[in-house]
Amino acid sequence: MELDIKKSKILGSYYDVEYVEDLRDPDDGHKISGRIIEADKLIKIEKSLGLQNKLQTLMHEDIHGLCWEYAVDDPEKYVRVFSSGLFALIVDNPEFIIKILKFATLQKRGVGKVPYEIKKVDGYKVFHGKKAKSKKAKSLKAAKRHKKALDINVTLKEKHPSIYKKLKSKKSKK
Repeated sequence: MELDIKKSKILGSYYDVEYVEDLRDPDDGHKISGRIIEADKLIKIEKSLGLQNKLQTLMHEDIHGLCWEYAVDDPEKYVRVFSSGLFALIVDNPEFIIKILKFATLQKRGVGKVPYEIKKVDGYKVFHGKKAKSKKAKSLKAAKRHKKALDINVTLKEKHPSIYKKLKSKKSKK
């Protein structure tokens, strides 16, 4: 599987992501995995890296970008430790990340509070005055169950298919 991320948004700034062969440090010429050029809003990743290394490198460079955007001094040793630790946290805690992604998806939809209020109106589940794209629910309990399934399945299936498949396989094993 190839990493096909072309842009990375860091605190409202969009950085282009390029995959280049034989990436080298401009100062001393040694081979490097990644580089961020803040002034150009550009992240370069070594093309020959494996998927996991590309993901870790992109996270590492994004953390440099966070430091740049916040005008914080970013000694390399701290960025390295923080990016590796954060990557491990994400990989080791997919349920936590799923909750964050659900929250972010709700925020993008303009839903201000989470979990949002669910009401039954004319047999349809309704939240914050908007009808859901779903069939009629026979009870508020059914509407809540349907809301949970709709949020998890639609969001994950469309936006994060690999996480969706992992969760489906875990459920089928039980």
